[in-house]
Amino acid sequence: MRYISVSLAILLATAGFADTLVLRNGRTVNGTVITLGGTPREIRIDVGGKTQSFSVSDVSSVSFALPAEPEAQNSYPPEFGFLIGEWESQSPGNLWHMRISWDSANKQFRGILTVQGEGSEAVGFQIGELVWTAEPTSQRALAERQKWRYGPLNYEWRMGRIDLGQSSGDRWVSSANACTFLRVR
Repeated sequence: MRYISVSLAILLATAGFADTLVLRNGRTVNGTVITLGGTPREIRIDVGGKTQSFSVSDVSSVSFALPAEPEAQNSYPPEFGFLIGEWESQSPGNLWHMRISWDSANKQFRGILTVQGEGSEAVGFQIGELVWTAEPTSQRALAERQKWRYGPLNYEWRMGRIDLGQSSGDRWVSSANACTFLRVR
C-alpha cells in the first residue's frame, strides 16, 4: 500500500515545484504532485491547473524538484547540505533511488523512494514511500534510520551512522546497510 504523511502531502501540494512522473509506457508528466495515494493506489499531479490521476502500477518513477528558493533549506546544518538531492543505492541487484530533502519541522533529512530497484520492488516497497531519515548528532556525523522490508507488511527501521570523513558531495556510506550511495543529480 502507498501511504504518505499528511504533512508531507500538504508540503507537496503547496510547494509549487516542478515534479516529474515517468510512466511505465515511457510518457513523462511534469507538474506538481498533489498527493501520493489519493487512494492507496493513485498518484495525483497538477498539470497547468488540471489534476491528472495515475495508478501507481502505471508509474515507473517520481522525481521531486528542489525548491527554487534556498531559504526553505536554511535550517539544516550547512555541512550536511550535500545530502539534499537524488541518490542511488549501490547495493548489487538493487539500484534504487531516493530523493533526500530537509524536514524543518522534525529537524531531519528524509529520503523518499523515487525509483525501484529489483530487490526493493520484490519485497513491497512503493514509490513515494519514506525509506530513510537522518538527524545531525554532531558537526561530523548523522544518526540514520533505514527502512528494511521482509514483504509488503513486515518491516523494521535499522539504525546507522553517516560520517562526513567518509563522505563527499557525490558519495556517502550508510552504516545501516554498509551500502554506498552515489549522487544522481
